[in-house]
Amino acid sequence: MVMQRSNYQDQFYATELPRLEALLESPLKDYPDFVGMIFDDRDSQAWGEQISSITGTGALVETGEGEDSFEDFMYEGFKHTVTHATYKLHVKYTRELIDDGKFNMVTRGTQALKKSVYHTRQVIGMHLLNNAFNSSVTYKDGKSLCATDHPKVTGGSQSNKSADNIGLSSEGLKQMEQSMGVLTDDRGIFGLIAAKKLVVNPALKHDLKVLLASTNIPGSANNDSNIYQNGYEAIVTPYLTSESNWFAVADNVDSGLVYFTRVAAEYGMDDKLKATEKCLIQHVYYRASATSESFEGVWGSEAA
Repeated sequence: MVMQRSNYQDQFYATELPRLEALLESPLKDYPDFVGMIFDDRDSQAWGEQISSITGTGALVETGEGEDSFEDFMYEGFKHTVTHATYKLHVKYTRELIDDGKFNMVTRGTQALKKSVYHTRQVIGMHLLNNAFNSSVTYKDGKSLCATDHPKVTGGSQSNKSADNIGLSSEGLKQMEQSMGVLTDDRGIFGLIAAKKLVVNPALKHDLKVLLASTNIPGSANNDSNIYQNGYEAIVTPYLTSESNWFAVADNVDSGLVYFTRVAAEYGMDDKLKATEKCLIQHVYYRASATSESFEGVWGSEAA
């Protein structure tokens, strides 16, 4: 009988397959997690999540001596539902490739799948900022993430968007701080949520660094101090696709941006046997979603 590689499958499964599976635990290059910098990361145990709210109470009512207390009411707020999406990908290796010791190919495949998961997470999350001014992408109040007319349950509206689409500048930061500083909840109580981070595309990296590092106001002939020096964390990400839009974001828990992980990335290695094919399949399975549960922690400018 002619000896063939296929006659030694037990040796292959006993030694090489465990080795390949172990590669799935190898570390990924340390890429910056932009989503983790601005989103509130949460686990989910269901098919989706319903984002809803209830208004708070209003200001206390002054009463005279012996008078009864004023009875207030907490109103049901806006709501919407987010459904987790499922993501899958696999790479197939022939039996001959494994038999001939081309493990470097499998190693590259493992790292490539992990990088694909990283990339997918960033795309899912940054979709919110990339569509922040898109009136077709709305959240629980029926408005885009950044809008000039977010409705309040009790009447009226508020803005978390630059009305004149101001560019990234000292004047732009002034406008942003003034706008965010007067936002209230549905009962008119100030939220007092302050921006901590500025998010831009690499095209604005130089301008942002100069703005946050200069002692005096950049681009100005006077000697006024730059009150924004070192005042914000700079987040420069290519996953923000616009080269001119810029955003101010509060701390993760106050940003209102939520990233749900339903199933963390699961990697595996399976063998596949057909009459005409013998191969290994390296695969990954992932479920996640991202949404906004409130707009007050994000402010944006659709600058030209």
